[in-house]
Amino acid sequence: MNRPVKIMEKPVLKRPGDFEIVYAPPSVEDFLALRKLGNLGEKDPIAMRESLARSAFAIQVLHEGRCIGFCRTLSDGALWYMMADGVILPEYQAGGIGKFLVSSLIYNFYENAAPGGRLLAITHAPDFGVKSGFNRFPSGVTGGFAWVPPELKKAGRFVNPISLSPLQKGEGYQVSYDSPDLESFQRLRALSGLAATGEEAARISLSNSLMTIKIDYLGKTVAFARILGETFAWAYMVDVCADPAHDADALKTHMIRDLSARYYEKGAPGAYMLFITDRIDLAKTAGLTPVEPREICLYADQPPLTDSSSMDGHNI
Repeated sequence: MNRPVKIMEKPVLKRPGDFEIVYAPPSVEDFLALRKLGNLGEKDPIAMRESLARSAFAIQVLHEGRCIGFCRTLSDGALWYMMADGVILPEYQAGGIGKFLVSSLIYNFYENAAPGGRLLAITHAPDFGVKSGFNRFPSGVTGGFAWVPPELKKAGRFVNPISLSPLQKGEGYQVSYDSPDLESFQRLRALSGLAATGEEAARISLSNSLMTIKIDYLGKTVAFARILGETFAWAYMVDVCADPAHDADALKTHMIRDLSARYYEKGAPGAYMLFITDRIDLAKTAGLTPVEPREICLYADQPPLTDSSSMDGHNI
């Protein structure tokens, strides 16, 4: 996919003789034990087994055969990479292992993402993320999320909080759940300020969508959006794009609402779908819950296909 020149050197773990590096997800048992010892929330073992198996990249560090930290990404294989989990035991957090894990994840992104690719993360420790290689978004970029409540879903008492309504845009608009064609994908991404990429990367990216929605007007695609990841634990909404010649806000709001409602229906108990955006007003109108102020969104960017491509667009 004609990837750009190397941006960062491969991270090196301090005191490598004391630790073992494994480029694979931990077992479900090790993962759940790590979360418990790290004072994080519980996860459903069956859902996490499926989720871990869908990791695009995973790295863990072992000490005396015990997993003490790991992180991983989900990806569409070309344009979007999403940090899904990052955990390290408290007693090992001051030795540079956490930075090594996150830096390795970022390095893998630069080595494998297509031109115009973006890596996303959300964290309570943004300064640590920046030291590891992430960038802060400009002020005003935050996130909204859909979270499937475990106990209610398991008990069959979960009611989808997002109700769908027909697109009130007059005659000529048609909503479908097909992927846009490559020309529409590239054109609408460019109109939305997202980075240029190649045809092969666009094709790979689209083929790995979890859920897609597009809106046509008189036979021409004027808006589309996607969810990437899986329905077991983690997903991200990306590429919320609309032609500004139409009522872009109304089209985007409808797509966010529709995709979020579908994720609520299909998501396993405890599944979490995140949407990072500079238009949290639209996300809230569409029914998503804003993330807490202490949860900071970060990114890393692969240079676009051409120098003239804009990198200012986020996900909406």
